[in-house]
Amino acid sequence: MRAAHPRPSLRERMAAFWHPRALPSRVHRAASSSFAGADTGRLYSDWFAGNFSADFEIRSANRLLRARARSLVRDSAYFAGWVNELAANVVGPAGIRLKARVKLATTELHSPTNARIEAAWSDFGLPEHVSADHQDDWPSLQRLILKTIATDGECFIQTLPYFDNAHGFALRLIDADQVDETYTRLPSPGVNEIRMGVELDPYNAPVAYHVWTRHPADAGARQRIRILASEMVHLFVRYRVNQTRGVTWLAPVLTSSRMLDGYTEAELVAARMNAAQMGVIVTPDPANAGAMDPNEAPDQREIEASPGSFPELAPGQDLRLFNPQHPATAFKDFSQTILRGVARGLGASYMSFTGDLSTATYSSARIGMLAERDIYRTLQAWLAMKLCRPVYLGWVPMAQLTGALVLDQRLAADATQVTWKARGWSWVDPLKDIQARILGVQHGMDDRTSTLDDEGEDLEETFQNLAREQELADKYGISIIPPAGRLTTSTADKAIDEETAGTPEDPTGAPNAPRGAHLLRAVR
Repeated sequence: MRAAHPRPSLRERMAAFWHPRALPSRVHRAASSSFAGADTGRLYSDWFAGNFSADFEIRSANRLLRARARSLVRDSAYFAGWVNELAANVVGPAGIRLKARVKLATTELHSPTNARIEAAWSDFGLPEHVSADHQDDWPSLQRLILKTIATDGECFIQTLPYFDNAHGFALRLIDADQVDETYTRLPSPGVNEIRMGVELDPYNAPVAYHVWTRHPADAGARQRIRILASEMVHLFVRYRVNQTRGVTWLAPVLTSSRMLDGYTEAELVAARMNAAQMGVIVTPDPANAGAMDPNEAPDQREIEASPGSFPELAPGQDLRLFNPQHPATAFKDFSQTILRGVARGLGASYMSFTGDLSTATYSSARIGMLAERDIYRTLQAWLAMKLCRPVYLGWVPMAQLTGALVLDQRLAADATQVTWKARGWSWVDPLKDIQARILGVQHGMDDRTSTLDDEGEDLEETFQNLAREQELADKYGISIIPPAGRLTTSTADKAIDEETAGTPEDPTGAPNAPRGAHLLRAVR
């Protein structure tokens, strides 16, 4: 008969559970069961992921990632179109523009000072001033910088004070390959750390950049120079903390894009083979075959093939056609699936990334454009803060020193009071959008300043232009501006009536009146 063992008490069971020898396995099992993504079972045995620092990951892969991204942008129609469209939507033809907002002590804008600042800045934006190599104006430089950031992951802009031009200031773009990624130095007392060519202080703030004077792939002697961080604008979007160098925006989609390119190439080759009429000439009975050219060796015979023609055969010869059949029913669906993922990874809609409008509707296109434009606006604000602002702050004292910018000394300290205006967008159907904005302004749900900001326009400039137009019209006795807030276009009335026909009763009591008609009557 087995002896009965007393049941362990609760205290004893808890002590056994939390025993140091049993704790690791118990915690591991508990964690694995709590987060499926941390499971290390059979299905996850090939999922290797290491906890490395951001710079460790970048140092080991960045050069190859950058080269492959450049290859895609250079050779792929989709990615070449994407970077161009990105620059066109974020920067636009006029670039991110400066609007001076210098005020007097009475908080009133000082128009003469603002006009001088904007005129001098516009002159600085000419190619012979803003670009050290005299190649690009300021909007072109902005577009090139953004495309470089998207492709390479980063862009280095060296500011050149005391430059030999009318403003004493210029910009020089430096290829990311020239900032030596292999140059690393550990920190020591009194010595700054260097990570991938970037010298850092104890708080990981850049102190200087170590740059080759020539591209590593170019012939000729080169040396590494040290450029202070105060003279360098290093632009990149950080995806992790303590990140020193940028990573191409194409990194998440490189693999799938490469696979799609390979699959597309195979399909093109197969389609060409399927479209071509190929064949071989056989001689079933060589003894009774017709005469051939005695000066021509049998293994050196060549047959020219052209569309719609066949070679003339000798007596006793036969032509056997070879027509490979290649159904490509899965190509479209596979390509669309991959391209949707690529577009999502780049923050673009499938419609704009591919240019494929076959499945687009007005609603789906509008939803996709809204999401894209949120990203564009975010990038516009980022460029204004990280690029335009430091360039402007470096330009002001040099322009004043050379006389390109002359300000009242009592207002000199206020020259930093500026804002930046980026481009806006209009809809495919602007009529409805304008009508909605008019109603919003009239009923106090919107204001003209915000409305024009969304369009990339300035309220003061708009009023100035309207005043000039009205003054010119009055000079010639022409009325061009209808009463404010009035919708006079009969086409607008017709469009609203057609769109809202059959809606419920109007709140004013008129049966079957178009929805919102009472608001339009109030505006009129």
